[in-house]
Amino acid sequence: MSEPPEEANPELPMTAQRWRAAVADMPELLTTKEAALVLRMTEKTVRNLASGGHINGASRLGKEWRFSKSALLDQLQIRDPAEEGEGSTGEQ
Repeated sequence: MSEPPEEANPELPMTAQRWRAAVADMPELLTTKEAALVLRMTEKTVRNLASGGHINGASRLGKEWRFSKSALLDQLQIRDPAEEGEGSTGEQ
């Protein structure tokens, strides 16, 4: 029996390169699960931080949270991997 892919197992560490690829493919408006991947936190932690006003670009729509990918990356002081040129290989 083969192991599940890395994305399906949050216990496995994600390399910086895989993280950048995953974030680059995400839309601008993120779900809690996607924001948790960007921030490398649990969904519960992301919801708690958003409720406390500690995450820029977080908006509550009914019972659901949505997050601005660019605001999250700005808060982390990271350029959007989707906007980096294909020739860019440098780490930040």
